[in-house]
Amino acid sequence: MNCSKALISIVIPVYNRAAVVTRTLDSVFAQTARPLQLILVDNASTDGSAELLRQWAATHDSSDFGVRLLSEPQPGAARARNCGLRAVDTPWTMFFDSDDLMRPGHVDRVLRAIERCPQADIFGWDVIAYDAAGHARKLLFEPAGAAWHNLMHGMLATQRYCARTELFRRAGGWCDSLATWDDIELGTRLLCLGPRVVRLGGEPTVEVYYSDESVTGPGYAASMQKSLAALGEIARNYGRLGPLSHVRLKQAILAADCVREGRTDARSLLDEALRADSRRLNRLAYRLAYRYRLAGGRGAARLFKPLLR
Repeated sequence: MNCSKALISIVIPVYNRAAVVTRTLDSVFAQTARPLQLILVDNASTDGSAELLRQWAATHDSSDFGVRLLSEPQPGAARARNCGLRAVDTPWTMFFDSDDLMRPGHVDRVLRAIERCPQADIFGWDVIAYDAAGHARKLLFEPAGAAWHNLMHGMLATQRYCARTELFRRAGGWCDSLATWDDIELGTRLLCLGPRVVRLGGEPTVEVYYSDESVTGPGYAASMQKSLAALGEIARNYGRLGPLSHVRLKQAILAADCVREGRTDARSLLDEALRADSRRLNRLAYRLAYRYRLAGGRGAARLFKPLLR
C-alpha cells in the first residue's frame, strides 16, 4: 500500500537475511512517525527471506504504514537499492540495511529537522557501531569537510543520512557495477551537486552492526581498484571536492588493510598510487600511511593528510 501523505520512504534491500531481518523491520515499524512508507527489495534470496518478507508485509501494511515488496533478480545491493529508488514517490528517501536498527524516535527526529530546515538537501546523524565482539563506538557525521570525511570515514554510508529523492535521482542513483564502496562513490557524486548538508545533533538513534566476516574477501583488491578508479574519475572532474591525492591516500590505507587480512596481491593498490603521483611529499605520505596502517595504527588519514600537496 502507498501512503500518499508520507514524506519519507525507507528503502531496505534484503539478501539472505532470514535470521536477522525481522529485528530490523520491527524497529522500523516501531517508529513513532506516521505516516511512513517502507519499500523492501528482495535480491534473489535463497534462504527463505522472500517468504518472510511477504508474511511480514501482509501483517504490517496499513493506511499509515505502507509496505511495498519488490524483487530484484540481478545480484547486488546497489541494483536492489536502485530498484527501490525507482518505486519511491515521496519527497525524501532514507536507505537502510537489513541487519541494523533504528530507535523508535529516529524518523520523527528527521521529520522535525526537515520542518526546521526546509532548504536543506541532506540530513545526517551520528550512529553507534558495534563490531563482531559487541564493542561499540560512535561514528560522527561531520558536514565541514564532507568530501574528506565521506571518502575516509564513510560519512555517507547507507544508515547515516536521509536526502531528497530528487537529489538521489539527479546524481544518477547507485552505481551497480561496483562491488565495494558503492555508498562512498554515490556520496561523492551527491556532494558534487553542492547540496545543503545539515547535521542532526543529539544522541544517536541508529545502531549499526558489523559481522565478523572479512572486510576484504576473495577478489577484494580487484574490486576495490575499480571503485577507486571511479572515485578518481570524480575527483578529476570535480576538483573542488578535494585533490586526487586524497583518493590515493585512501588507496594506500586500503592496501594495508587488505594485506593485513592476507591479500598479499593488494600491495598493488599502493604501487598504483605511487606510480600515479610524481610529487615526493605525496608519495612519502602514501608510504608512511601504508606502513603505519600495516602496523595496526589508527587515524592514518588524519595523520598524513598534512603532507599532501
